[in-house]
Amino acid sequence: MRPDLRAAEERAGAVVGTVEYRDLGPLRAQETVAFARACGEVDPRLLDPDFAGFEVHPLYLPSVLRGPAGASLPNTGPTACSGTRFPGPMDWTCG
Repeated sequence: MRPDLRAAEERAGAVVGTVEYRDLGPLRAQETVAFARACGEVDPRLLDPDFAGFEVHPLYLPSVLRGPAGASLPNTGPTACSGTRFPGPMDWTCG
């Protein structure tokens, strides 16, 4: 196995079975709606906070949670989704 893969395997093995809790602060409907729009959603359950069955897009939280807690990676963590910018693999901006 390549050394970089071995190191990744060791890091992953060290956290298998652990539980982590993160305080992301309040979940704001306007940000989840902007995320859903950017994903091309048209379902009112994901776009209208006043809709009786309003839901957060299933990929919103994983996009906010990506990266390890305390990481110094750019555009990660609880403040990464302030305004209308949503970090993630594509690092896109709504608007």
